[in-house]
Amino acid sequence: MDLSALLVFIIILGLLVALHELGHFTVARLVKMRVEEFAVGFPPRIVNKVKDGIRYSVGLLPLGGYVRIYGEHGEDLGEPKEGSFNSKSTWARLAVMLAGVAMNFLIAFVIFMVAFTIGFSSIGQRAEDIPGAKEVGTKVYITDVLPASAAEQAGIAPGSEIIRISGITVSGAAEEVRRIFADRQKVGELATEVVIRDLEGIEQTKKVQLSPDGFAFGAALQGVSRIKVPVVQAPMVAAREISLVGQLTSGALRDFGAKLLRAELDENVSGPVGIYRATRAATRQGFEQVVFLAAVLSVNLGILNLVPIPALDGGKVVFILLEMIARRRVVNHHIEGIVTTISFVLVLGLMALLTVRDIFFR
Repeated sequence: MDLSALLVFIIILGLLVALHELGHFTVARLVKMRVEEFAVGFPPRIVNKVKDGIRYSVGLLPLGGYVRIYGEHGEDLGEPKEGSFNSKSTWARLAVMLAGVAMNFLIAFVIFMVAFTIGFSSIGQRAEDIPGAKEVGTKVYITDVLPASAAEQAGIAPGSEIIRISGITVSGAAEEVRRIFADRQKVGELATEVVIRDLEGIEQTKKVQLSPDGFAFGAALQGVSRIKVPVVQAPMVAAREISLVGQLTSGALRDFGAKLLRAELDENVSGPVGIYRATRAATRQGFEQVVFLAAVLSVNLGILNLVPIPALDGGKVVFILLEMIARRRVVNHHIEGIVTTISFVLVLGLMALLTVRDIFFR
């Protein structure tokens, strides 16, 4: 196990969870709810301190957290007591439930805004579409590999970054890489060394025998440019990047849900082990990729918490919205508690299943 990657994994996930819960905590205090505990991570507890009537705890496993508010789980059945969750208006309760998600999007927004003013790679935005922006470097990635092609025979997988070709450092667009391969094919220099950075962030040298005709390399290429934008454009660029990441995440969740209904596990969705592996790859690829991973995970955490499952913030939001529409509580505390507990157990079971799959079958 890569200890440095593990440390980065713990720091990123721990901070994202802590800041998510801080959103709930801050708004709950602002609307004068009685917060009983602020917890980050799962037991065993390594920090356990009580101050001003609030317990602050940190668990060993930074895979979740919670803010416990008096009355949120029906402790004040009957007449809601002052400061309890249910003594507050539906708007106040809704604000508390959405504050964690809002914090996640705010974190990603700040990261992207600062990063793009310095120079950062976008997953879909181009410098020419942003007033005052300029390219400050380009990376070329392999997005697909044709069957029986030179790339496939050399063992090059989609997602790899092309760094050098026969000693020539790749610094331009994908078209430059295609031209290098085509020029070598034209003069008959078919034996080619291609240095790539694989999905794990490891540099590898591949011996490629280019095709003498047709597509020399046999792979689809995409250039990803680092864009530097003016400060005044940074907020809009950051918002667009969050939208792009959100669209990819939402699509992945829809596919995951559809396959789950068919009793299938989507290969593109990972549990904690998969996130650790992504962190390990990012640390090997450099600081920029670690920053990008943190922003993407923050967006992912925000969207995931909006899924209408009772164990998540989205499920609680649904209960509150139903109450707002009907102008009365639609689901009583007892039933809501049972449904929440069952869904929580199912979510933990799914996480365990993904973890087993990631460890033993990948």
